[in-house]
This record gives sequence, C-alpha cells and structure tokens, in this order.
Amino acid sequence: MLRNIFLCIGLLIGAFGLVYGSNEVIKKDETIKFNVRDFYLYDEANLIQRLTFAPKIIVNFLKPLPDEEEIAFLTAFSSARYQKDSMQPHRYILEFFSSISEHDLMNILTKINASSIAEGIPVFLINNIEAIAEGFVVETHTPLAPGMLENRLKKFGEFSVRQMAPEGNAWVFIIDEVKPPLHLYPLINLIKSDAWVKSVRPKFHYLHPAIVGRIEVAPTSGTVDETRTVTLSLRVFDPDIELLTNLLPNFGEGKFTPNPIPPSLFFFPAVGKRESLPVLSGARGKMLFFQWRFRLFTPGEWTIPAQTIFYKRRGESFTLSTLPVPFVVTSLVGSLSINDIPPPKLLSLPGNTSDAPVSETALLFPPHWFDRWISDVSSIVTASYIVSLMLGAMGLVWGISLGAMPLKEAIKKELGIRTLLYTLRQSCHEASATLSLESYRKLEAILFDVLMQAFGDDLTHGPTLKDLETQARNAFDDYQWNNLCALYDELENSHARGFIPDTTILHDSAARLLGLIDYLAPWIDARRRYV
Repeated sequence: MLRNIFLCIGLLIGAFGLVYGSNEVIKKDETIKFNVRDFYLYDEANLIQRLTFAPKIIVNFLKPLPDEEEIAFLTAFSSARYQKDSMQPHRYILEFFSSISEHDLMNILTKINASSIAEGIPVFLINNIEAIAEGFVVETHTPLAPGMLENRLKKFGEFSVRQMAPEGNAWVFIIDEVKPPLHLYPLINLIKSDAWVKSVRPKFHYLHPAIVGRIEVAPTSGTVDETRTVTLSLRVFDPDIELLTNLLPNFGEGKFTPNPIPPSLFFFPAVGKRESLPVLSGARGKMLFFQWRFRLFTPGEWTIPAQTIFYKRRGESFTLSTLPVPFVVTSLVGSLSINDIPPPKLLSLPGNTSDAPVSETALLFPPHWFDRWISDVSSIVTASYIVSLMLGAMGLVWGISLGAMPLKEAIKKELGIRTLLYTLRQSCHEASATLSLESYRKLEAILFDVLMQAFGDDLTHGPTLKDLETQARNAFDDYQWNNLCALYDELENSHARGFIPDTTILHDSAARLLGLIDYLAPWIDARRRYV
C-alpha cells in the first residue's frame, strides 16, 4: 500500500517535470532568429527573387520608455544615426553605414527582438524605394471565403490579422503579429507550398514616394536687382518612371511666379530660358535639375507657390506636388554694410611732381579779381556758412508749412465730423419733441442720412431692409441689426392710412436712432477721413 502511494507521488512529480521541461523548451524556442535565406519572394514568373536590404531597421518600442533610455538602447546597436518617427513617438528608424553586411543586420535584428523591449523590422529596397512588409497577398486556384482561407493558412503558423481586403482575385492580409519562433517571411514561404495557393507575395508599405521634388531659390535673401536662381530638383527612385518634360511648369508663367501679387514684367524680368543641368545617376536612381534665372525690383517677402509635376509609371499617369518656397527681397541701400565700402585712397595728380624749380612763363590771359579772391580760403568758408544757414532756414520754413497743411486738414476734418454727429443728434432730439406725422418723416430722413454718411455709394438711395441685408449686413452685430429692423418697422407703420402718432413709439424710435448714430459713428468717421 505504501509502495503504491510513493509510486503515485513519483508519477505526479515526473508529469510535472515533463510539463515544466516542455514549457521551458517552448520558451527558449520563442526567440526569433533571423536568417538571410528566409528573405526572398516569387515574382510573376514564379521565380525566386532575393530581397535587397536597405541599411536601416525600424524599431518599435513595445512599452513607452523615457527618451534617454530609448536613445541609449538605439545607440548600442548603431554608431551611424537614428531618426524619430513624427507620427509615432516611440518608433525610430535606425540607420547604419552602407558598408554593413546582411549577416550583421540579421544579428542586430535578432538581438533587438530578443530584448523584450522593442521590435525590429527589416527595411528593403523595392525598385530603389525603401519599404517594409506589413502582410501578404495570396491568390488561390479556387476562390475561398476569407474566413476559410485564414483558417487554412494558420496551419503553417499562428498569426493575428488586423485587416483583410480583396485585391482583384486575391486577398490582402495585413498582419499584426506572427507567433515566434516564426516570423512573416518564412510564413509567406510556407504558405507558397500549399496546394490550394496559386501565388503569394509580401504586401509592402513604402516609406517614401517613388519620386520626390523640391524648389529652391538662391539666394533666399538678397537685394533689389540681384540675379536669383530658381532650381527645380527631382529625385527619381523607380527606374520605370517617365517624366513628362513637355508639361513641366515654366518659371514666370501662370502660377509659377512670385506671390502674393504677381509682379509686372517691368519689375520681374526673366534672365534667360530654362536650363537643364546634367543628370546625376546613382545606385538608387537619378537626380534631375532645371534652373531659371530672374531679377525682382520690388522689395518684400515673396513666395513661389506649390507646383504640379506630371509623370508616368508603368503606363499610368501620376502627379507630384512640391512645397511652396519663401524668399526675401531687401532694398539695395539698406543691405550695405561698412565692409562693402572700399578703403579710401589718395588721389594722384597728373603732371610733373618732381622738386625741380618751375620756370616762370608769361600768362596768356591777365588775372581777374576772382583769381585773387578765391585764393583766400577763409572767405570761401564764411560764404559757405552763410549759404548753409540760408538754405536751412528756407527748408525749415518749407517743412513747417508742409507739415502744417495735413495737420490743418486733419483738424478741419475732425471738427467737421464732430459737427455732423452733433447735428444728427440734435435733429433727432428736435424731431421727437413734437408729436406729429412730420416728426416721423424727419426721423426717417435722419435715418437715411446716417446710413448714407456711413456707407456712401455702397447703398442705393433710400435703402430698404433688403438692400441693407445684401449691401451692409456685415457692418451690424445682431443687437444693432435687430434694433435697425425694429426702427424700420416703426417708421413704415407711420405710412399706413389711419395711423395715429403715439408719444411712446415716437420716443422709442428716436432712442433707437440715437443708438444707431452712436454705433455707426466710427464708420462715418472713417469714411469722411479717408474717402
């Protein structure tokens, strides 16, 4: 009996050890080990094509860390540089020197994913464009329902699907996660071996466009009449891109001119035609440059608006938009500095400068009184002082007279405006003092006079509420507009047959009109001063 009890205990301990041991093996195998031979795809001809690695790795931190810890983690793997993703705060692009080998990249990827701190994603060059795989596109010989297809594919490995969408006869799977030790690329290659699968390929997300364009102005800040250069640079990554040069914008035409107001040709002369610089070709595409030269005679801050570039890619038409470019034109005198002024030099007088005695010769013309007078330098200085004082006094008198004219005109306008407003208010008080139909007519005339003084020719003569709504509604806030509408109603009622004047209504109309005069006083002031 005791033997059986010990036997049962031993079996239980062994079972626990077996389970624990198997869990330990699974845990050890959950580390993803990247290998170069796993990264390939099948092209349209069903031929194996190796993927080309870019010297970069996308690093996603699984849990937010302080910036110092994240940067320390990144710099432990690369001495080149890193770049933070502007859209995702805890995502970085880790860059390496171009000389790094593929095996070193695989080792770094393995270490990053084994750290349990971050996730590393390899970056590839697809038609010279940097891209990462975010899923796969699978097409079957016989159409399958998406749920059935997903269940069938999961026999090759566990993975979670973020999104599924049809693409022609195929299905696109956007993958969130693949259960280790498998990762996305071996999973795609295993799916290829399924008898129901016709084709499968990675679904790439491109990190930048196939063509990038920008406009530059040099110098960005310069003086009037200085020759400037506008350069349109295009970097073409995909070799299948065909640039439509006949549709390129020409500087100085259409919207390809400095804004906000396109200057006239007299102030904006172009210097020469478009110049095409030599094409720069490299391992990742080519660079195209187009230049224009111009001069601008108007100081200020200018902007060259965004331009549209047309191109074709594998037979399809596309467009590219550049960013607007600002530049500044300063005045010529204001941009001079002391360093721009050349140093002074002594003037050299022509003729004989030796110390030999000069022989006296007879004068061809007799001396005059001014020859003797001009030899006295003090008289010249005294005369210049007198002339300077006279000119200064004349300028002072002239300046005072010119400065007094605008002041006099401004005082005249100010008195005229105050007199007008005082007259309108007094007329309003006088009209409301007597209870009669004539008082309503006077208030109506004062109202039209106030509106014409405030808005002038913008209004028709004797405007109705409908005219005011279309021509001057923006000048009134809601309270004053309702006040104006009530005033119009009261004055229109006075034209009805059998209307009997009422003291309360008359005083209310006068009060509304006085409030309207005070509200429109700034408009009347501005119009009489500047119009």
